[in-house]
Amino acid sequence: MTERRGGTWGWIALAGAVGALAAVLVMATVFAGSRAAASLGDQRARATLRAAVADGSILETRGFVPLIRSSGRWAVAVHRHDCLIFTAVLAAYPDATSATLRTARLGPAAAPLDPRVPENPDCQALGQALDPAGPQPAMAYYDRYPMAQRPIAQVLLTFVPIRTVTTVLGWTTFLSFVAVALVAAVRHTWSLAAAALAFALFSGTWHFGAMLYFAPLDLAHAAFLGFAVMATGERPRLAAFAVAGALYGAVIGAFEMLTGGIPVALALIAMATALASPSRPQDWGRRLAVTAVAFCVALAGVFAVKLVAVSFATGTNLFVEHAPALMHRLRGDIAPELSPVVAERMRAVLGIDLAAAARDPVQGPLVLAAIYGYWSGLIGWGSPIIGCLVVVVGFGLLVTVSLRAFPSPTASLRLVTVLRACWLALAVQIAWVLVFWNHALLHGFFMARLLVVPVLCGAVAAVEALRDRRGAGSVLP
Repeated sequence: MTERRGGTWGWIALAGAVGALAAVLVMATVFAGSRAAASLGDQRARATLRAAVADGSILETRGFVPLIRSSGRWAVAVHRHDCLIFTAVLAAYPDATSATLRTARLGPAAAPLDPRVPENPDCQALGQALDPAGPQPAMAYYDRYPMAQRPIAQVLLTFVPIRTVTTVLGWTTFLSFVAVALVAAVRHTWSLAAAALAFALFSGTWHFGAMLYFAPLDLAHAAFLGFAVMATGERPRLAAFAVAGALYGAVIGAFEMLTGGIPVALALIAMATALASPSRPQDWGRRLAVTAVAFCVALAGVFAVKLVAVSFATGTNLFVEHAPALMHRLRGDIAPELSPVVAERMRAVLGIDLAAAARDPVQGPLVLAAIYGYWSGLIGWGSPIIGCLVVVVGFGLLVTVSLRAFPSPTASLRLVTVLRACWLALAVQIAWVLVFWNHALLHGFFMARLLVVPVLCGAVAAVEALRDRRGAGSVLP
């Protein structure tokens, strides 16, 4: 089927089919990987984790300034989130089917705080699991997410010390964006080069990319930007965008735990599809539709395959079982998801009751702005002031270029298309926060990474405006 014969709706239907196929294939790979990793046993992984506790590497901190390991009070324990994955590796699965299909986590027993590990519950549970003489954590299944990180973690912990894993992951993730930027520059796709470089510098990649929890998502973003660079040409095939979108969605779904990977991916899809074909910007709508449909079908399919497989194996309807957890992340009472530690810190720092603020239509947005203003430090190299300034500059560039381009008869069709894509990318972030309101309030530490989107948009808009100077007019002062 050619692009001309198939028509837009035909290609959208094909994209959906490709997305469904990608979801099945990726989850089959995850299940097979889990089965193979389980055959390794957990003794060597347990020994690696005990060594990390003994030598203090489990407490390793990492800052947000690229290429610098620590940055004062903004150096955060890099394994706080990885402890969830580590406990999934150590959990005692009752049989091979459970080890293949299911994901467990450990909850800490009531005990004094263990200073040898980070203070969050997952790390405290890890410390207890490694000490057979002390109180033991309780195992519970956590099947709402595919958590493809588990088999990867089991293999790595079997053969590699934790400090090495952190170092290699951090450098690999950061340099993947730098490599995409360099290739884009060589190919003279300057806007994509700017986007990749901005992502490397202003999304906290140096910190988050060192974690098993986040690194696979960031690597998927880099890979998709790399695809966009290579797809730039006279007539990139819609089939290529369908396959890329499907693989992107399936990989994001396999590793995502509502950490912001989905809205950032949708933003990159909007921008990359507009930038990938310099001479045919009028085809953006078709490329966007095909890529987005393939992405969304694959993303939803991954979660569906996980839940259906476990439901079939256990005889339990996991869709019904996990629906309340999803609802708590949307609207309503935030208390079931609000830990006492977080609630107390919010009262101490901001003097507010977060549970009450979440339901207040006036106080809620103000609290959200305060939380994200503070955590903008993760994209501002450890400084909320720099973080807010970077966001304001990025957004200001987008607004300035847009105000000059949209009414201008000399602005190129390409520039207008790219600007529309950027505004769509921003709209997706706003919509995501509004839909997942409680989740956005609770998890500002990593959800503040969404603030990189206006930075990316500003960088792309500025480069495209400079490019437009070569045409009949200029949209920059």
